[in-house]
Amino acid sequence: MVNKLNPEEIFNGTDGAVWIETDTETVKIGSMETFSLKQTNIYADVDQSEHFAKKRKLVGVELKGDFTKYKVDSRFIKLFEQYKDGKQPNVSIIGKAYNNNTGKVQRVKVIGVSFDELNLIDLAQKTPTKESLPYACDDYKWLELVQQRFSGLKSQPRFKRKKEIKMAKTTKKVTLEDILNAKKVIEEKQNIPFYSKTFDGEIEIEDVSPEKILSIVNSSSKDEPLRGDYELIYECCPIFRSKELQEAYNIEDPVMVVEKAFGKNIIEIDSLAKHILKRYGYYEDVQKIKKQS
Repeated sequence: MVNKLNPEEIFNGTDGAVWIETDTETVKIGSMETFSLKQTNIYADVDQSEHFAKKRKLVGVELKGDFTKYKVDSRFIKLFEQYKDGKQPNVSIIGKAYNNNTGKVQRVKVIGVSFDELNLIDLAQKTPTKESLPYACDDYKWLELVQQRFSGLKSQPRFKRKKEIKMAKTTKKVTLEDILNAKKVIEEKQNIPFYSKTFDGEIEIEDVSPEKILSIVNSSSKDEPLRGDYELIYECCPIFRSKELQEAYNIEDPVMVVEKAFGKNIIEIDSLAKHILKRYGYYEDVQKIKKQS
């Protein structure tokens, strides 16, 4: 049987993402252009008597890569100032390759990263400025290997689309006044915090692009049903991105701090995830917005 290549199964780097971890923060690099990690095996030649060809003995591995981003901040300049002052910062990189068509994903954590060089300033007319950071590392750990995941909202058992609502026979035409009256109601709805029984307080929720929410929903795995909730809460609630919190729980995958912080209270984790999704129209019936008096 011939295994035919489906172009949709080919990964596209545009759907990937990279996070940088230091001693003080974990930051998603939205300006990432390229990211690579390469393993080179190191061998020693071995001669055997009465054997003409050489044999090889594996004696080590070399791990190197390259990271390129568009210049939008001074984060890496500050990092290289530590090198200049004789300090070697503790840096890790998390890279995620994601196929938006098939829902397949691959995530790796690169450990013990040491950057080789950085152009501290590099300008050229009519040319977007980029930062290229070749690096070496001590080790890597696969957090997730390519496997079939559910893609598309229609296949999601936990994040279903709202049912189609049949329009009434008599409908009115939306006016500018209707849209302006709805504005305040929508803003108030989006600013409602989440009250946590676990922490006896309100958890701040940040606005995240609808594209990001859709990406998390689409990448929710049947094999890891709670992973989507963890990623959603991690991206939308800044308190869970605290480096101090991640170190306190001694975890390598920063997203898993959500599970640890809630003490595996899946009921409240699910409630918070649903609270976030309601801001984007999930789990709610379509209702008419009352005009403000």
